[in-house]
Amino acid sequence: MHWLLFVYGLLPIGLISLILVSLPTPSKMGQYLNSKLVRLGSVKVPYMRITIIHFLIVISILTFILTTNIAYKHSKIPESNWNGIGISPTCIRWRAERNFWICTTNVIVYWTTYIIYNMKKTLYEERLIRKIIDRQNQEEKEDQNQEEKEDQNQEEKNLPSIKGKIISVLKIVDTLNTRAMNLISNEEKLADLEAKKNN
Repeated sequence: MHWLLFVYGLLPIGLISLILVSLPTPSKMGQYLNSKLVRLGSVKVPYMRITIIHFLIVISILTFILTTNIAYKHSKIPESNWNGIGISPTCIRWRAERNFWICTTNVIVYWTTYIIYNMKKTLYEERLIRKIIDRQNQEEKEDQNQEEKEDQNQEEKNLPSIKGKIISVLKIVDTLNTRAMNLISNEEKLADLEAKKNN
């Protein structure tokens, strides 16, 4: 009877999960679906410390072991033991084999779902990390641009005072030039006067 639980409950859930996890979806919808599946897969089972997907894998493996044991026991029943009353040993063996294959399929479905889920979870985490890094880089660029603007504004504010200083220095140089020229012309005049006196 335990196989009925898988036929009517857990196997369809596993198949639906596998389909949802492995569907190729457009980028925005895919990211949304991935984030929801990652969050759903990381939900813990009440009163236990394992996630839902781990719990389902453990249950399916335990049932697989149980049905393997039952199928092995029923495979040894010979046909000659049947007296025509009740269920044939062949039917019992076929039922045990059917249950075995249902549980085998269930284990494969949940294991495949788990592997694809882990890949999607890794992809989702990498995208989150990439978004965080891009956001940090963008904030750093904005900070650098802000600092550059502040430096430019400071330079523009300092520019009139620098221009004024340059103009005053040029005026001083100009006055020094005129004084130097006056001194040179005065020295030439003195040299001419002394030459005239000596003659």
